[in-house]
Amino acid sequence: QIYEPAILTSNTATPLSPGGDNQIQITNAPVAGHPGALRATVLVEEILLSDARFSLTGVDVGDRLDPAGALGGTVDFDEAGVSPGTYSGTLTLRTKMVGNTSNFLNGAPAIPDLVWDLSHTVGAPLPPPEILGFAYDPATNTTTITYQSIAGETFKFSAAGSLGGYVDLPDPPVGTGAIMDYTHNPPAGATRYFYKARRGG
Repeated sequence: QIYEPAILTSNTATPLSPGGDNQIQITNAPVAGHPGALRATVLVEEILLSDARFSLTGVDVGDRLDPAGALGGTVDFDEAGVSPGTYSGTLTLRTKMVGNTSNFLNGAPAIPDLVWDLSHTVGAPLPPPEILGFAYDPATNTTTITYQSIAGETFKFSAAGSLGGYVDLPDPPVGTGAIMDYTHNPPAGATRYFYKARRGG
């Protein structure tokens, strides 16, 4: 049997960034349009990441890319214990042409490595929500929470009361660094409440 060589199309020209454009895409050309035509399948032989903090899911060694087929995967980055900054790397897929029923194809030309540039920026950790004070009004049984918010973030407040259980108070407005107030009206019968702030999400 005579096979036409695989013809791969990929997005290697696009730098990948976890959290943004982080999908690899590879396709193989379809079989030629004449009777009895065959086109080589592509076998993934090796996956190399220059920085182990990057990872690839969705594509594994041994995966096959048949004629008119497609492979796609997702690049991620593990930020655990990583200092703020921009991290770069490469993802390399090494492949070979094989027949449609075996992993050997006599005289098949080598396929150039598929290489993607990777980049990921780790930002500085955000400071925690900051509660500045409280003012209780016994006439209305309400507590006004004064807090400092950060541009672009919404905070939630959790309250634990004497009646038991926790409740999430509604989101206060998204802050811009200004001092904000939020008023909480506890359920009837509550004798005390404890408040803490956390990030919304």
